[in-house]
Amino acid sequence: MQSLSALFQICKVGITGRTRGTYGYIWGLVEEWLPETLNDAARIRPDDAAAAVAQRLADWGAPQTRRIFERWFGWPRERAEAAVQAVRP
Repeated sequence: MQSLSALFQICKVGITGRTRGTYGYIWGLVEEWLPETLNDAARIRPDDAAAAVAQRLADWGAPQTRRIFERWFGWPRERAEAAVQAVRP
């Protein structure tokens, strides 16, 4: 389940129970939970999406290195390098 969650194929869509020790998570497919978002995302080129993610992370003060993007997102070297270069100062 962890690998599917990391790939954004499944996500927590709800919770059961109300008190500590009696609750559980409801897992669902991302494509059922956010179909419009996935349709919108399908129109974005991967390199443009990577640049947008890198810019948002830079705005939040996250480090901007090729190696970090490769490790965090599994991006190929070329995409990670392009994303770092696309970030506005």
